[in-house]
Amino acid sequence: MANQQEAVNKNILEPLLDGEAIDQEIKDLMLAQLVEEKIYSIMLLANVGEEAVTRMTSRLPVEQQQSFKLHLVSLIDEAKAWRAAKRRRHEQEGEANDLATNRENLRQRFGQNAEPPTNIMPPTSLIAKVGKAPYDYIPVQEFLGTSSSSTNATGVKHLEDINTGKMAAVRIGKVKKINTLAQWVEGFCKWCMALLLVEPDNQVVNPLGMLSYLVRVVSLAEEKSPRSAILFDHAYRSKMAAFHEAGNSITQVLSDDLAPSLYVGAQLGTLDDKDHIYGKDEDTRRDEICVYFQRGHCRRGSPIRAHLLGALLKACGYSHEGAILEHEIAQGFALGHHVPVPPSTLWPKAKKHPPVDCRRVFENYRSAEEHPDKLSTILQSEVLSGRMELVDEDSAGSAVITPVALIPKGDCPKDPSLQKAEHFRVIEDYRRSHRNRCVTLDQTLQLPSLQDVLTLLSHCMGCKRPTDLVLTVVDIKSAFRLLGVRQQETVELNVRAGGVTYRHRCLPFGHRSSPFNFSRTAGAVHRMLLLLTALLLWFLFGLLYVDDMFFAIEREHGVEGLGLILAFWGCLGFGFSYRKLHLGRKAKFVGYEVEIANEGIYVTVPQEKLQAITENLRQTLAAPFVNEKSLASLAGKLSWALYCFKLLRPYLSTTFGALSLMKRKHLRSMRTPKGLRQDLSFLLKVFGDLDSNALSYPVLSCQCDIESATLVGSDASTTGMAGFVRHDGTWTYWSLPLSNLREDVRRSVCGDASAFSHREMCYLELLASLMTLSLLAQWRPTTRVIVQCDNQGAVAILQKGYSPKTRAQWLLRNAAGFLFKLSPLISFHYISSHTNSLADNLSRGANVLLPSNWQACSPPVEWIKQDTN
Repeated sequence: MANQQEAVNKNILEPLLDGEAIDQEIKDLMLAQLVEEKIYSIMLLANVGEEAVTRMTSRLPVEQQQSFKLHLVSLIDEAKAWRAAKRRRHEQEGEANDLATNRENLRQRFGQNAEPPTNIMPPTSLIAKVGKAPYDYIPVQEFLGTSSSSTNATGVKHLEDINTGKMAAVRIGKVKKINTLAQWVEGFCKWCMALLLVEPDNQVVNPLGMLSYLVRVVSLAEEKSPRSAILFDHAYRSKMAAFHEAGNSITQVLSDDLAPSLYVGAQLGTLDDKDHIYGKDEDTRRDEICVYFQRGHCRRGSPIRAHLLGALLKACGYSHEGAILEHEIAQGFALGHHVPVPPSTLWPKAKKHPPVDCRRVFENYRSAEEHPDKLSTILQSEVLSGRMELVDEDSAGSAVITPVALIPKGDCPKDPSLQKAEHFRVIEDYRRSHRNRCVTLDQTLQLPSLQDVLTLLSHCMGCKRPTDLVLTVVDIKSAFRLLGVRQQETVELNVRAGGVTYRHRCLPFGHRSSPFNFSRTAGAVHRMLLLLTALLLWFLFGLLYVDDMFFAIEREHGVEGLGLILAFWGCLGFGFSYRKLHLGRKAKFVGYEVEIANEGIYVTVPQEKLQAITENLRQTLAAPFVNEKSLASLAGKLSWALYCFKLLRPYLSTTFGALSLMKRKHLRSMRTPKGLRQDLSFLLKVFGDLDSNALSYPVLSCQCDIESATLVGSDASTTGMAGFVRHDGTWTYWSLPLSNLREDVRRSVCGDASAFSHREMCYLELLASLMTLSLLAQWRPTTRVIVQCDNQGAVAILQKGYSPKTRAQWLLRNAAGFLFKLSPLISFHYISSHTNSLADNLSRGANVLLPSNWQACSPPVEWIKQDTN
């Protein structure tokens, strides 16, 4: 008896309970009763019925029966789940082996690189069914469970067989009917694909025979009607088993007409629909315009014209992407929950790190709670437009609900009394509902940055004069909401407002897959548009940032170019926010302002954003402590504003260092470090010295003309310093003996050393370069500035704009004002001393014979302030 109880405990209780806390008395009772019933395995326990449960319970005292029965029933449920999981694993292993065999069959026929197209891949269950009995007839409608031509349920539900524990298909609705010829073609192609996967012999299954049969049925549909063609196929292929018994292969059945009377009957229209497979009237010969239309029920589909988009992509050389997008738009996009997102050859692979946690946007869910009327108004308008649907009360109780936030748009008034529903955007936090974590998506977006804008404008300036260009900005209206979601995926996309549950039919904001799916579609259209303009020989270049487009167009074709953009996108079904439409010499893109002036093109940080950054700097410096949230916000704004000004970006190192320290030590706030305060004060001073033109970055032409570039050279020796500038065809030079250098400057740069080491020479070379640049800054150059120096240490400091050494920092901070203005134009280069002989001789006081048009000037040292340390 003890051995039997030990076996039951080891084989049943320990695996099923798996560390669950349970009363020892109840456990002993279950051991005794299971031994009494001779149940020694989980498989036996999973088959225990109500009668056995009643029998075991009745043996116990009345006061123990209720508790014992509860634990026993729970244990039996665990056993059933264990059995189902074990069988499912076995089935999955078998399906994986079958899939590998099927792929090998396909490659033997079409080559090692052959892959089955996703849009005609039948379900695994039907592939197995065809593999077991290839000559058994399977109606076409069985293959339409995931068809793009219908969004209704198939009428079949998979439930567990209580006797075997296996999943079985149970029909809970009417048999699906075929409404269009397109549906029949899709189902037939999936049946053909199943045959090609399970049978590698061309003698038995020949693709040419399939094409021959397909042409025969389609020709019959054109000659008579789709109904006659579909009924003929149903009647003809129903006899496949009989044809096989007569010695005919599948290829012979499809390529030869083995039942001519059926074809003649179809031509005459005498075939009867005894099995009720066709769902339309006899006299209907055309497919529905809307593939989502069903008799008595109409669902809104995507307004994007999938077939036209697919055809254009194929013509432009993107056949693979076109086929996927055509299928996804028509059927609804996969989100990666239940259906994997089809891979794209045009977008990069994602890095192997978790997605960015953007929880800062959703910290205050009360934004939706404080405006329930506005939220309900927005959701109800989405229902009326067909982009959302109401969930019935029975389903709403078990639905996954995602919390929402109301995010004000850019045009939202600050006065609450003037705010309306259209001033807000609803964004769901799918991180909170754990939906984003379930997404399987191994690709990512590659959105344009400011550097891409500068590259595009630089290319334009290399081809055209700035005054020959105009800029246009186009915003796609309701971008994500233009694309539908796969029916299987929508069950996860629920929000609740005012006690009502709403479900998305279109791509929702806040979901991890939505930006990729939309940008994939819009990016394909953008690529085709640029190819089209190249064929027209029009000067039109542009960038796409999700739903925002930025174009530079030749002024001569400005209006026509904008019309072409709107017409091309519009014919594919996209709409536009016309109040944001812009054509002129100014435009705003990715947060920056782009302006075309007579002398060039400038990219500017908007004045209001610069003022906000300056105010944040003042507030941070005024407080003795700094908190992580405000410092992170300030660091992001400064990084964005100083993107192009690389000589100032090193002064953000203390900001990010403080943030890193706070995260490492789990600090919400800390006393402002001295280094951070110094750097922020320095940046505040730089911003305060800006003129009304604010933070502007001139765009340089991609074609660099060395003759028009500004050349700067300098050198320092143990006896003196010198430098020269070539600007606008004029040469200017200066020289200064070290004995005439201001004493405070000499002491700050060289210290008290009587002999100069390589370090002091590096600082002197740095000082000479900065003095020459200060001379150039007085003339405000607009062309490229090439700075040459024969000291590698000084060049490295200038290229980085930063040095940890105190003396170099002192020089750079003094020079920050003019370095900041020259930063967009300047580039530093190391040259040998021999090449730098002109500046070298000037610094040593040698008698250099200079041309008569060279102008001498006094050494520029006014910018160097006295060191107070």
